[in-house]
This record gives sequence, C-alpha cells and structure tokens, in this order.
Amino acid sequence: MVQFLGSIITIVIIDDRGEKIKEGVVKTDEDEIKGFFAPYKENVSAVVETCLNWVFVHRTLRGYIREIKVAQTYKLRIIAEAKVKTDSIDANTLAQMLRIGYIPEIYVPDDKTLKLRELIRARIYLVRLKTRLKNKIHSVLDKNGFRNPPGTDLFGKAGRQFLRTMTIGNPEEGIIARYLELIEKLEENIEAFEIIVGNNVDETPEIKLLRSIPGIGRISSHLLLAEIGPIGRFRNKERLCSFAGLCPRIYASGEVERRGHISKAGNAYMRWILTECAQVASRHSPGLRRIFCRIQRRHGGKVAVIAVARRMLEIVFAVLSRKEEFSETKAFPKLSRYASKLSTSRERSYIV
Repeated sequence: MVQFLGSIITIVIIDDRGEKIKEGVVKTDEDEIKGFFAPYKENVSAVVETCLNWVFVHRTLRGYIREIKVAQTYKLRIIAEAKVKTDSIDANTLAQMLRIGYIPEIYVPDDKTLKLRELIRARIYLVRLKTRLKNKIHSVLDKNGFRNPPGTDLFGKAGRQFLRTMTIGNPEEGIIARYLELIEKLEENIEAFEIIVGNNVDETPEIKLLRSIPGIGRISSHLLLAEIGPIGRFRNKERLCSFAGLCPRIYASGEVERRGHISKAGNAYMRWILTECAQVASRHSPGLRRIFCRIQRRHGGKVAVIAVARRMLEIVFAVLSRKEEFSETKAFPKLSRYASKLSTSRERSYIV
C-alpha cells in the first residue's frame, strides 16, 4: 500500500473488492502522510516494505489508522520479479496482497528496542571500519616485505610502537601513520558507544542468562536480545536459527536431497556477532571446542566456526526458553557422561 522512492512515498488505497479508491505521492512528512489517510483512518489497514525509512512511516501511522504491517522485501517475489515495475504498480500489488492476507510480515519491536538496535549497530559499523583499516596496514606491510615483530600483536602497545618507529619510506610511512591515527580515533568512539549502551540498557534477567553462555559478553548479549526480541515468538530452535540465516540450504527433488551452505537469508547482525562469539567460546567450552575440532578436521576452520555459532544459537534458545543459566553438562550430556569414565590423559584428549 505504501511504496518508497527517496524522500517521497507512493500510496494506493483500495476497497474490499480490490478497486482503487485513491492514489497519490506525498513527501516523507508526518503531517502529509496523516493528511492522506485522514478520511479513512478508522477503517484502513496499511502495509509498508522494509526499505529506507519504513520505521518513520510505521511510527507515524501506528495508532493513527486501524492497523499497520511491515512486509519483508526479499520475500515479495511477485514484486521483485515483475516485468513492468513502477512505484504505483508496486504499491497496488502490496495493497492487493494485504487484502487477501498474503503479506510476509516481520516482527516490529517497541521504540526502546529499536533505539537500542541503532546504538549497537552503529558500534558494529565502527568496529568493521577499524578492521578494514587494520587490513589496509597489513596490506601496506606485505607489499613492502615487512612482517610483524615476532611474538607481538601488531595492534597492541608494542606493535603500535613498532609501526610508528619502523623505516619503510614515504608515502608508506605517512599512510600507516594516518591509518593508525584513524584506528585510535575509532577506538575512542567505540568505547563511547559502549558507555552509552551501558547507560541506556538495564541488566535484565535475560541479559544475565545470555552472559552465562561462554563467549557471550556484555555488548553481544545486548545485541542478541535486541535482535531476537521475545523468545516466545519462535516455535522452536530451528525457527530461531532460520531467523539468523544459520540453516543450510536444502535442494530436494523426488528421493534426492542435498544440503548446501547456510542460507544467509536472515539477520546479518546476529550471524556476525555469533561467529565472533563462537571463536571465543570454542576455546572456553569443552563441548563447543569438541564440535569445532570435529568439523575443522573434515571441512576447515570457517565451516567449524559457523557450526559452533549455530550450536550457540540453539543454546541461546534453550537458556531463554527455560530461564536457566547455561550448564555444560545439560548442553552436552554425552560429553560429561563419557568424560567421567576416562582417565585423566584420555579425558583431556577427548575434550580437546
């Protein structure tokens, strides 16, 4: 019913029979949007795609009209694959799909959670910028035949001193100095974001439950809770994994079934933070470490990290659903059962 294009919105209103009542283009302005719907506000339901400033439109119309839904864009294949595609046609198609109840609706959290998401996503953006700058420095060093000082983290205290004092010639020295300056500035802003998140988020029981899981810290627990929302909206752990895009693609025809890589058709922020947490958790949880090593031997480290991330998300579902803190013996009962029967040396090798 509502279609975006930059700072304007195309709106189409239809009746119960699918006949067009009104169509128009308005600016992304609260008064103009409400003015367009004013004659019909008590009887109209609306739908908007997840693109550009859908949050603004949803906030503007929520409570003003009878109902406002948000449709997942990538699931609207009838719009994406249309041969003739205009804003007017797309808005009319959305309205018709809403009329027949065929909208792939997404969950819209409350305003407080939306603001928390924006805070944490902004921090993630800065972290990714910092990583890109670090990679740029590595690239400059590699092109000039330099290696990291033995046993030193290149971006630790000693490593940064090495970068500032090394002789590599210009313009490379100047490039590295500017990149390092930007990295340190980004770190200051990242720390500032963490303080803001800490001041705006309460330590809820759900946060404490998540932090009991190995590898999940303060920021990652806030991010997961903000992205997941109420755990009760997921029927089972498979639905939650699908929401994060951590389920494998399935190709099935007749009696033949093949499984591919993960779909990635889900929440990219959850996938990113879970893969980061998985690399830490696989060093601290015996059960997750065993999964990592088993998959790594057969498929390599990258696939192993994804497998651990998937298992961690299943643990997240169990912890939040049962309202119980993480327990290694409950998460991996077979590991604890057999570990008690082994000698000390065999137990150590089994866990690792």
